[in-house]
Amino acid sequence: MKNIGFLLLALFVAQAARAQRDVEKRIADTRRELRAVGVDTSVCYYTYSYGVKKFVPGDTACKARNIRYLFWTQGPQSLIQRFDECNRYPSERISTIFMNAVKAGIGRLPQEKILPAEYVYVKNGEKVKIGISETHNPQTVFEIYTGDTVIRKYIDWFDIGVVYVEGKYPNINYLNNLNTVQNNLKELAEAIVERKYGIQPL
Repeated sequence: MKNIGFLLLALFVAQAARAQRDVEKRIADTRRELRAVGVDTSVCYYTYSYGVKKFVPGDTACKARNIRYLFWTQGPQSLIQRFDECNRYPSERISTIFMNAVKAGIGRLPQEKILPAEYVYVKNGEKVKIGISETHNPQTVFEIYTGDTVIRKYIDWFDIGVVYVEGKYPNINYLNNLNTVQNNLKELAEAIVERKYGIQPL
């Protein structure tokens, strides 16, 4: 019985990896098609979370786990297209605000950092700075393609969202993180996806 369980788990992992490769390939194909018609800049956006994912052995219904979104501007229009392993979706028009924010902030993005949560407390009359992190938090990913260059940014939700460490110490990096291009893009992308597809990132 234990061997059957391991085999089912291995099959699930293999299927998940294959589904992810399929989604990534379809996004790459779409990007090539866009470049062929003169679209130089596009953005792939997705969110993922580590942890346990439940599945029912023998359940054949497709469940989208590799959900990604591609943004781009073509002529005067901005568009978004969803990709996952279960369905094919058409591109849809959206506001130009997201891609305008990408283009306005692209010069800052390569060097920009989301700082870890840190706080300061006084010990024996001296100020001591302490950094803190959490594992297995949701991550937002942006892959920004411009010509032959790609800028990848990973945003940890704990780092970007914690105001008080342990509920009482102010995070001294909170305002820095709040005012980054990355945080602005995260908020804009989340709002567009929720409005267009009626779902939250996770």
